[in-house]
Amino acid sequence: MTEFNDLNLFLAALAGPAHPDQCYREIRYRVPNGMRQKFLPIAETEEAARLIRKLGTTTDVFAGVAPRTRQAGTADAVAFSCALWADLDDLAALQAAESFPYPFSMLIRSGTGHHAYWVLDSPNDPKVAVRANRRLAH
Repeated sequence: MTEFNDLNLFLAALAGPAHPDQCYREIRYRVPNGMRQKFLPIAETEEAARLIRKLGTTTDVFAGVAPRTRQAGTADAVAFSCALWADLDDLAALQAAESFPYPFSMLIRSGTGHHAYWVLDSPNDPKVAVRANRRLAH
């Protein structure tokens, strides 16, 4: 049950102050011939957590970090970002993130390593988040 609660907290942190009936959460998952995606209203955190856990038993699952203004996986559908993130696909990247002067808020195991998330105090414009993520990766 703790894992389910942690997943709910993770999804809630990414949603930030998204208006529950105007924003969507993107869930992407691997299928034999590529990727599929599903969009759920941001308010349906428990439903999203159940879907992620169910799909995760048989395939790779990815939760979109930024809320969407519509059911689209493109950058122009991003409403705002409440988190910065980095893929830490090897031990050196993980060690670099652990020694970064601003500790990450959440660390999630991924198929090839970890994903680190820095939850922000307030939502950011998507363009600002893109620049900040690039600087973070550098």
